[in-house]
Amino acid sequence: MGTGKLCDECEADQAASNLLHMKHAKLDEKTSMTLHELQRKTHALLPIQTLNPRDFPPVTSLRGFIAMCSTPYWKKLTQTDMREDQARLIISKRFAEIYLLPLLNKYEDVGKGISVTVYDMNGKIFQMTFKLWTNKVYVLKQGWNNFCLEHELCHDDDFETSVTLWMFRHVQTRKLCFVISPEKSSVIESSKRSRD
Repeated sequence: MGTGKLCDECEADQAASNLLHMKHAKLDEKTSMTLHELQRKTHALLPIQTLNPRDFPPVTSLRGFIAMCSTPYWKKLTQTDMREDQARLIISKRFAEIYLLPLLNKYEDVGKGISVTVYDMNGKIFQMTFKLWTNKVYVLKQGWNNFCLEHELCHDDDFETSVTLWMFRHVQTRKLCFVISPEKSSVIESSKRSRD
């Protein structure tokens, strides 16, 4: 057996041993946060080819124009999400920090607000702003009311309204964009689905 092959086996054994040790090792807070940040960036910045087809926004007019894309985010809309005087869609802080923020470039400041193009499932365009409110809540605002009116999103005791959204970077413009897919289902259907 050549020494090269032996060295390769030794390296593989050492790597396996290191991984086993790391699996059970307690990390200090700084190392843990660094690893979590690397994991977040790596997971969120998957090339579009690695997404499952069901994770990809199904908008025909956008085929070939989506570069980096977040995983889909599903949300049951609250009454306040659909109130005209609120004029915003709240996005989960955890989801935004794990899946959306890694798509930002160094010049985009979500605290100041980022102008984004939002597409519905038919490819219709709505201009909105993606913003962090007082370090607590991520929102899509400004054009949100127009989107709600266009898709007749309003509170109704007989229907549950939800949205699925994706954030992506447009291949040609390099700008941030969203796709939002609204869905209404009867409360009876929703309760049957949750029991199944």
